[in-house]
Amino acid sequence: IVTLSGQQLLGGGSWAESVTFGEVNCTVQFGNDTQIRCQLDGSVPAGSPSTTVDVLVRADSGALLVEEDAFELLPTGVVSAVVPSIGQAGTLVTIFGERLLLGSHALASVRVAGVAAAIVGATERNVTVSLGWRASAAVGDIVLTAESGAFIRVADAFRYVPPASVSSIAPGLGQAGTLVTISGSGLLAASTVAAVRFGAAEGAVLTAGNDSIVVRSPS
Repeated sequence: IVTLSGQQLLGGGSWAESVTFGEVNCTVQFGNDTQIRCQLDGSVPAGSPSTTVDVLVRADSGALLVEEDAFELLPTGVVSAVVPSIGQAGTLVTIFGERLLLGSHALASVRVAGVAAAIVGATERNVTVSLGWRASAAVGDIVLTAESGAFIRVADAFRYVPPASVSSIAPGLGQAGTLVTISGSGLLAASTVAAVRFGAAEGAVLTAGNDSIVVRSPS
């Protein structure tokens, strides 16, 4: 989203009929004689260098305002990999690529399959997020939105699996070294078990599957 500020921007007209940055259209959201706000509909193709372009404002009166070499169009961001590309709530997902901040200082939001994810870290080359809760399985887009309003969408880039469910823990009591079986569904979240904790202490995982995990209680 770009804001143009100045005087007599509409040249006696009442509305900005079009705003273009070089050959790229900018959809007008608001406009008067001193300020016009619009959202860029494109950018420089990936792999091309940035380019400085003229800004043209055409009012409904026919008046044309031209500001030469006023804006630098940057190449679009590119996503090269999503790791892992399958998981559920709480999964840490890293998005790899180039120019992932989209010409801004930071990302405003990341959505995965329609669900807001918590941004853990973000640079131009990788973005790590913690997935939010989703009640059902789904395949969906990943959308990165910068503070500037610029965004990049990767279609069908992630698959949510059904939320994990624990049906039983047997035995339900014991002492150090007890073998405990945790039964349920979706326990691995399409991944592996990183740790099983009994309070603050970590047990030793002996076997792990989607339906059951056997762990030795800590000493």
